[in-house]
Amino acid sequence: MNPEKMLKDLEDLYIEYNDTTEFGNYRIEVSQDHDPLNPRKDWDNLGHMICFHDRYILGDEHSYADVEALVHELSGLYEDELTEYLEEDEISKCWEVAHANHIILPLYLYDHSGITMNTTGFSCGWDSGCVGIIYISLEDARKEYSWKRVTKARRERIEKYLTSEVEVYDHYLTGSVYGFNIEREDPDGEEEFVGACWGFFGYYTDDDNYMVDEIKSAIKYDIEHTPAQLDLL
Repeated sequence: MNPEKMLKDLEDLYIEYNDTTEFGNYRIEVSQDHDPLNPRKDWDNLGHMICFHDRYILGDEHSYADVEALVHELSGLYEDELTEYLEEDEISKCWEVAHANHIILPLYLYDHSGITMNTTGFSCGWDSGCVGIIYISLEDARKEYSWKRVTKARRERIEKYLTSEVEVYDHYLTGSVYGFNIEREDPDGEEEFVGACWGFFGYYTDDDNYMVDEIKSAIKYDIEHTPAQLDLL
């Protein structure tokens, strides 16, 4: 097989999930990353993810007693009053003002043989419910993007970004984080390391195929820059 043919075959190669894929003298192993980074602790995020749950520690660290206390603070209203002493209409006013000055999305958790999170809710009301919010102030959004105003289109853009942060965190919660290891057999039958990388969030067959592209790029580079490989072709 000539190099051009092998590289062409590499482009069309289907890489098995949680299994070993053989390609020429290469062996590709894709598996779950059992020790991934926590995206809410180890990454910089645009939004603040505040959750309340009696069994799980979720989202960002915080000291709020409940979501009403959080919204009370975000609103800036009734600063001399404790949240637990506010009337129902006052809490409603806090929500109204908080939404006016922030971009806020609800966080829903489904808890059944594992946990999963989204911003739209789940069809099963018995095992799911709202556990908090993810938000960013309009002021912080303007600073982040150097905007003078947050238009409807820009608000929708931020909402999509916050939703993507929740999706990444959901991958962390569900264990949908992967990695790969590539080895090849040299002419003497010995195994040689080619490359490895971990911490890919989401199914490796997502639309952007980022992890698959990384695997193929590593093999392509090895084929093109290893004399012994070219000699085999």
